[in-house]
Amino acid sequence: MDISKVPGFLRPLVPYVERWTAIGNEEILARLEVARSDQVKMDDARRFGELFTPELQQECALWTDREPITESEETSAFYFATGVLDELDLLQSDDNGNAVNSYIEALTKFGSYRLASERMHAAKLLADFGVNGSNTIEPLRTALDDEDHRVRVWAHFAIYKIDGGDQSQIESIRVYLNDADNEVRTEAATALGQIGPNAVCGIPELVDLIEDPHQDEFDVPIFMEALASIGADNSLARKALKRATQSDNEWIRNEASEILESMTDD
Repeated sequence: MDISKVPGFLRPLVPYVERWTAIGNEEILARLEVARSDQVKMDDARRFGELFTPELQQECALWTDREPITESEETSAFYFATGVLDELDLLQSDDNGNAVNSYIEALTKFGSYRLASERMHAAKLLADFGVNGSNTIEPLRTALDDEDHRVRVWAHFAIYKIDGGDQSQIESIRVYLNDADNEVRTEAATALGQIGPNAVCGIPELVDLIEDPHQDEFDVPIFMEALASIGADNSLARKALKRATQSDNEWIRNEASEILESMTDD
């Protein structure tokens, strides 16, 4: 990273960004699991999270809009490191009592992959407001036609949560398990997993994704976790997970075994 290309107010964060981007995209979820059990690494991540205030996050976002992650090694690194903090639940949020309005506003911002990701997260977070977020329904319905299918997935999820468990929203999320973009498929699986047993209609597609030989091996556990959350009492789901314990891929075998074990413990 060329520190001279990083805005001055973000330069104190560069050492943290460099350390956490060094883990790389490959096997990131597995490596973050290892990091969670490493006290030194987690202390480093917590310090990074403390320094990366909501104000700096906003300034970083504006910088990223000026220099897209596809064109700048520096903004790409900060974007990746921000995702790491988020995955570790160490990314600060701006608790200003205006969260609903800020998320609704985020749904209206277009122009980059980062803004699309923010719209996705906004839809996901709006689901947490339940019946108290009834004023969010119309913006979420608009988001059902978003150009980014990840946003659509979580808009359906939020409407399901807020609007009393409309089964048609689950069916709509299920459709995205067959999306051409694997990132969309993993988001759809995660959403259905969070819904749980009411999303039983998604089990056949999840089984197909787990057993697809062309599937990215590090995404398969996401589908398995969703399957376990939805079909703990479903024989088709359990049989698929048992078959996964016999996979030729060691990573998938181990993950399947752990998931089955956790289902037994529950």
